[in-house]
Amino acid sequence: SARLKPKGYKILLEVLAKGNYRRIVEVPYVFEERKDGKSKLGPKQYLEFLMHVGMLAAKSRVHSHP
Repeated sequence: SARLKPKGYKILLEVLAKGNYRRIVEVPYVFEERKDGKSKLGPKQYLEFLMHVGMLAAKSRVHSHP
């Protein structure tokens, strides 16, 4: 069983990277406009996301080879 260790709000990235799937289905979802506050998404968050993807990919390669 893979343990989830998401960084911030990126739990979906962890679920997709570590899940063991036999079947994939599409579940429609519509994002609505933000009612209060403003997004914190900026260059730093993009960089953190890419680094997280790289880390998950590297771990996946290590665990998939005997």
